[in-house]
Amino acid sequence: MQAIIVIFLVLGAATIFFLASIRRLLVVADPNEALIISGAKSRVGRRTINYKVIAGGRHVLIPLFQRVDRIDLKNISIDVEVSGAYSKGGIPLNVKAVANVKIPSQEPMIHNAVETIIYHRFAFRKSMVRVHPAGY
Repeated sequence: MQAIIVIFLVLGAATIFFLASIRRLLVVADPNEALIISGAKSRVGRRTINYKVIAGGRHVLIPLFQRVDRIDLKNISIDVEVSGAYSKGGIPLNVKAVANVKIPSQEPMIHNAVETIIYHRFAFRKSMVRVHPAGY
């Protein structure tokens, strides 16, 4: 009788450990975000890349070989201000605007966004958008 109780306790503990491990390794993307699985090779067209993009889905990570990053696919509003710029006719301009940046979830375009900004923080992206209009 005691042996059966011990077997059930061991099986119960193993089941709880297994479910906790799966829950930790299963990553789910929200509808407004994409998962970037680094370490997983995939093909896009004729080229092979070292990451996989999952938009609005789930993936089970392989421990020690894969890492997950997340990209927000919502609109990002960035205040842009350019002062002291001169127009083509030599007129000084002060411009205040709002730039709406959106990362698309379609296959060829999301790969460009991933390769450009996945490892940069949001603050860097804001400063990158602010610097570009001033330089042109």
